[in-house]
Amino acid sequence: RVCIWPESFAISWRNPRNSELEGSDVDLARALAARLQARPVFIETNFAQFMDRVEAGDCDIAMMAVGITPARA
Repeated sequence: RVCIWPESFAISWRNPRNSELEGSDVDLARALAARLQARPVFIETNFAQFMDRVEAGDCDIAMMAVGITPARA
């Protein structure tokens, strides 16, 4: 389960033509899942909520151009 923010323009977005998630974070999440022999499930969130969602167990990882901070470490 991957927390993703599809409104992070130029990084991740929902394609208006087919409603599919696209972008570098989506590609990286799919590559990681393939390497782990897993199927990614995308959980849509935003920067204000993603840490709460990770801590609540809604997501196993966040991939949305998230930087490491002391609080997030």
